[in-house]
Amino acid sequence: MERISFQDLSEEKLPGQHVIIPLLGKIRASFTVAGPLSLAGKSQSSVKVYMRVVKEVLSEESRPHFSAKKLKFLEDKVKETQDSDDFDENARLLRTGLECVYDNLIDHYCGLNGVTFNPSHEKITRALELCGPLARSRRYADAVRICRKVADDLLSDTSLSPTALKRLQDAVDFSLECKDQSKANFKLRKSLDYVYDEIRLPEIYSELPLVEKPIGISEGEKFALFGKADFGEGLPIGSIVYLTDRVIEGKSSGEFFPNSDGFQLGVFKGSLRLSNDGGFASFRVIPEVDIEFKDLLSDCKGFLLSIRNKSDIELRPKLLLSSEKNVRAFNWQSGFTLPPQGEQCEIFLPLYNFWPTMFGHALAHSGNVRVEYIDSVGLMLSKIEENGTCNEGFRDCEFYLGLNYIGILK
Repeated sequence: MERISFQDLSEEKLPGQHVIIPLLGKIRASFTVAGPLSLAGKSQSSVKVYMRVVKEVLSEESRPHFSAKKLKFLEDKVKETQDSDDFDENARLLRTGLECVYDNLIDHYCGLNGVTFNPSHEKITRALELCGPLARSRRYADAVRICRKVADDLLSDTSLSPTALKRLQDAVDFSLECKDQSKANFKLRKSLDYVYDEIRLPEIYSELPLVEKPIGISEGEKFALFGKADFGEGLPIGSIVYLTDRVIEGKSSGEFFPNSDGFQLGVFKGSLRLSNDGGFASFRVIPEVDIEFKDLLSDCKGFLLSIRNKSDIELRPKLLLSSEKNVRAFNWQSGFTLPPQGEQCEIFLPLYNFWPTMFGHALAHSGNVRVEYIDSVGLMLSKIEENGTCNEGFRDCEFYLGLNYIGILK
């Protein structure tokens, strides 16, 4: 089994898909962090975040994984920023270049057609960038005004699906009648989120089925994915990949140590720091034999994990179901509450609880997991909840979590 750091990668250590997943993660992390920096008036910091990833993409190690045409496109965008002091524009140019090579990477290694772009995509992105800071400063009426204007414009876009158009119309009508501007803003934001995702990933998002909402905890047979439980032993681990905000110059750290300190699966420990706009640490377990992993997941109702909290603070981790090799940066997340310090418990997370995310951007609703696309599972501690909202209780801390097993319920 190999433990992989996103800060120490080479083609020799990570042949094939194991080169691709870290590159996807780094580019996506730059999108997730640099966007909010721009909206907060810190575009100069956004440029620094993007340039850190640009340098890696253009490095000798990474260049072979991209087409020469796409690399030249990125290099041209970098050149356009060199003689300009307009940091807002420079951040936009760098993101455009990175999106181009990112989609090239997905197309080449995942076998899908190119990401669909649409003029409405940029319009929604800009609206959300403007409205985020307004909502955080409780200027909900101003945020509603901007979102409603964009929603009204989108209603004339005949390329959108009937579902998307209905969501937009319902949100506009709600915002006109609702006296609570924070609720109106949330409704409009969710409708724009839906359209954003439909435009960005039409061949994936439009086909996601809704999972039936469970009533209580489902009964069924338990199977271990990783680790050892009283109902069986999990699969061999091929590698463990971990990612922290250090890829975008944050200060958090986190590593997973297999079979450590008496736990059957291992220990995830490290520190979380909000400095430099950071605030996340995560790891993913990749099975040694993918087909066995996929066979186990078929027809599952939800996920199980046996976990012990050895931290003296309140934390709310998220279980990650990753789909990096099959779809564009698409994964699902479900948050859960840890037991008190020193205690251990088994947690059941039904499929309905998982939110799909893309570029750190939560889609419009939970409950649409495509189990056949999942290729790895893991944990994340983050200042962002699975539905895209801010974790208000998040703060700098040390963490130490023990895992006995990760399993499923059929």
